[in-house]
Order: sequence, then structure tokens, then C-alpha cells
Amino acid sequence: MALVLQNYQLIAIGSLLKDIPLKNQESRMRSRFINILNDRLEQLNIEKQVLQEEYAERDEEGKVIKGFENGNEFIRVTEPFELNKAVKSLMDEEFHIDLTSENKKIFSTVLKVLEKTEKEFVDFEAQVYDLICTKLEELNLEQE
Repeated sequence: MALVLQNYQLIAIGSLLKDIPLKNQESRMRSRFINILNDRLEQLNIEKQVLQEEYAERDEEGKVIKGFENGNEFIRVTEPFELNKAVKSLMDEEFHIDLTSENKKIFSTVLKVLEKTEKEFVDFEAQVYDLICTKLEELNLEQE
């Protein structure tokens, strides 16, 4: 069994969790959960860079052509629509976090924190709150 999230959901989940004031073990378990998400986000950034390289314009020597706009450097791409499709496909992929004994403790603690928080969530945050609670509840953490 595993917690299954879409890659595009990770930033929103991490942001929601980090804004809940916690201390002691609850804070540590939340930090471990966010670290799992951040590790995946780092991997995704590398994979996005690889995709950019694949679609990059190149000079006669085969080097990537870079541009500058508003002080920011970017890679010029030959097929921006195809690159966007590839990135969207990457972000739509599922991220599976195995339900190991350590992760079970992390997930269980995070769910309890979410259930007892007095923080009010509205609009997008409320949707993210519902998403992560639902995903964690589906694991039936109490029964394992």
C-alpha cells in the first residue's frame, strides 16, 4: 500500500502543512513528510531541466542557446508546445510513497494534526486540505 499523489499537488500540500503551527513530535513528523515531498520536487526539477535540454535550440557547435529577459536567463526552445506537453505529462504522473512503518507514523501524525487543527482553510487551501485528508484516510492507518 502507498500514499499516491500527483506531482502537481506536492507544492500545495507542502505549503499548506508548513503553515500549521506545531511543536515537538508533530513538528518533526510534518517536517519529515515535507522532506519526502521536497526530495521528489528536486527530482522533478532535474527531470524538467532534462526536458528543456531535449527541446533546446542549439548553435552550430551543438551548444544550448540561452536568452535573457528582464534579467532572467532561460533556454530557448524549438517546440514550446511539445515541451509544455512533456512537462504537463511529467507533472500529471503519480508519486507513490510506500507505507513503511516509519512512513505510517509520519502519515498518521500528519493526519491527526490536520484533523485537530483550528486553522481555517478557504478556497484553494480548503481543497488541498480535503485532498490530503482524503488521501491519508484512504490508507486506513488505524487498522494496520
